[in-house]
Amino acid sequence: MFDFISEEMQSILIVVVVAVLFLIVVANNRKNTKKNSDRRRRSFRENYMERKQEEEKRNKT
Repeated sequence: MFDFISEEMQSILIVVVVAVLFLIVVANNRKNTKKNSDRRRRSFRENYMERKQEEEKRNKT
């Protein structure tokens, strides 16, 4: 692979790269899980009614 790096260093480098990629995947998974749970907690009906009431308040004044 890299002839200018010893085989031992190549092995260490591969392990480090795999660990970094693993950490990136874990961080991305946590972000997506949080985003998905926030999405599940949202209620279209409640948000719609809240916006509708705000709009009615604005139209009255």
